[in-house]
Formats: sequence, C-alpha cells, structure tokens
Amino acid sequence: MDKVGVRRFEELSVDDVAEVGGKKASLGEMVRTLGGAGVQMTQLVLGVDRDSAELARLFDERNPAVKEMIRSLISTAHDVGAKVGICGQPPSDYPDIVEFLVEQGIDSMSLNPDSMIPVLRAVAATERRHRTPVPVG
Repeated sequence: MDKVGVRRFEELSVDDVAEVGGKKASLGEMVRTLGGAGVQMTQLVLGVDRDSAELARLFDERNPAVKEMIRSLISTAHDVGAKVGICGQPPSDYPDIVEFLVEQGIDSMSLNPDSMIPVLRAVAATERRHRTPVPVG
C-alpha cells in the first residue's frame, strides 16, 4: 500500500482471502504483510462447482479434506501471530462446523442474522468444554 501511496489508517484492516490451498504455503509471508487471512476454499479442495446443479450434492464444507485445510490454515496463521476469520454459510448452517472451528481456535466468524442465537449457543457450549472464547458477529 505504501508503494502506491495509499495511507493506512490504524482502524483499517487489510486482509487476504485464502481461496486456494496453495496459499497455505505462503501464508506466513501473507499475514506478515497484510495482517490477517480469511478462509473459504471448499470449491477448490473438493474440485466441485457449488453452482452446478449436477455437482451441488457433492459440495459439503464438512468434508474431511476441507476441514483439514481449514485446520491447517488456522494453525499456520496463529504460528505467525495472525488472526483468522471465516465467512460464508457453514457456521450459520452447521452446528458441528461451529464446534470444529472453535476447537481449532478460529478468531471470528461471520453469520447470517437468523443464525446468530443458535451459533452463539453452540460457541458458548464448545467454549465451556474447552474454555476458548471466540468473537462472533
């Protein structure tokens, strides 16, 4: 940003989204430069277009390969002192994903408004079991 003359404000957070697994290899440098990372890579990990009527049934964020990539990304980001948030449908739709994300140490989740109360309850229950607070919003 400095190179092109864009002034960075203290309250401005510049993040990158890890849409492909290959970004994990350079995640340490990415988060040192940008200050954060987001996660959404289901389509590429599974090789499935979620908008395809023929393939939509194969699209599942709860797939073990997707969860392993998310776990690895969270761990790698935390190793270099970066926070990780997730956006999209999974936390709003699947209580088991919420539990998984909290257990992995996710720093934040974006949610659909109608899922806020059930997700907050799932986060609280998981935190009680593991004693790890996670901001949700």
